[in-house]
Amino acid sequence: MSRALDLLKQADDLLALDPRRPRQVNLQRAISNAYYALFHHLIEQAVPASLGQDRSPEARQIARSMSRWYGHGQMKDTANWFRRAGKVPPRIAALLGRSSLSPRGIVPVELERVATAFANLQEARHIADYDVGARFTRSQAQEYVRVARNALADWEVVATTGVGRLFLLLLLTGEAPVLTR
Repeated sequence: MSRALDLLKQADDLLALDPRRPRQVNLQRAISNAYYALFHHLIEQAVPASLGQDRSPEARQIARSMSRWYGHGQMKDTANWFRRAGKVPPRIAALLGRSSLSPRGIVPVELERVATAFANLQEARHIADYDVGARFTRSQAQEYVRVARNALADWEVVATTGVGRLFLLLLLTGEAPVLTR
């Protein structure tokens, strides 16, 4: 089972605890797991997309190191570009416009949903992990887990498209590659 599916399974297990009156810590951890399922899945997709499919020990070592290069803030910034059609930085929009993967540079709806889910889940995780006064209901936590699952399914639709590969690259680099042009 992939790390993402393991995290979602653990979230489901946490949500099933305390059937009458769920403990906040279990709901909060389930929300956090929902975010981390999508976070780690995107990184697990991005690293081989950048490095190729080399399975040598050296390549695996580089991949392990590279997976720690991804930052939550940069990934959220990138997600925000893709979730707001037409509100991407101009140089990123130019890349999308030249992309053959989407008509007229439009971000596919599945990728918009992945990006929206990522940004929303990250915000929910911050509240769940850091706001000591935050309270959640079981149904709210279940909804976040559902959003993460749907985002994983949506990702599979766009994973091998050019715009999907561009999204993965930008999760790591942000605007840096296009600022030097």
